[in-house]
Amino acid sequence: MLNKENIKDICPLTSFQEGILFSYLVNPGSDVYFQQLIFDIRKDLDVDSFFKAWRQVASRHDALRTVFSLDSKNLMQVILKDSEFDFEFFDLTDEDEELNQYRFDELLTSDRKRNFDLRKEIAWRVKLVKKDDVFTVIFSHHHAILDGWSIEVPK
Repeated sequence: MLNKENIKDICPLTSFQEGILFSYLVNPGSDVYFQQLIFDIRKDLDVDSFFKAWRQVASRHDALRTVFSLDSKNLMQVILKDSEFDFEFFDLTDEDEELNQYRFDELLTSDRKRNFDLRKEIAWRVKLVKKDDVFTVIFSHHHAILDGWSIEVPK
């Protein structure tokens, strides 16, 4: 249940979102609109500061604070004033390389299987994985909040 004091705005869906959410309602377990952006950061990173930076990004962009009202005849997007998102940190520096890769692959697979429940949660999350001197970011999101044009892939 949404807290009315935390609602910034209620907006109609775009035509594109309507199509995506209709598909979601027909088959909510499908991962067809689930996306993972994976990239490495090859510098020392303060995990707490990294988390705070993501919170700041979410505070600046309505799409990252959007949930969906899918239980009425008028499907709507509800923009929250403030929202929590999933952030997890995994330190794999003490593992051997083969085990690192196995655990990393398991993280990706389990994250994808978890998908998103668009009726109850913000449709994005971040996992940060440390492997030796590299931090890998796994940014998972549903296509209903971000399309491919919204994200610049690091080179």
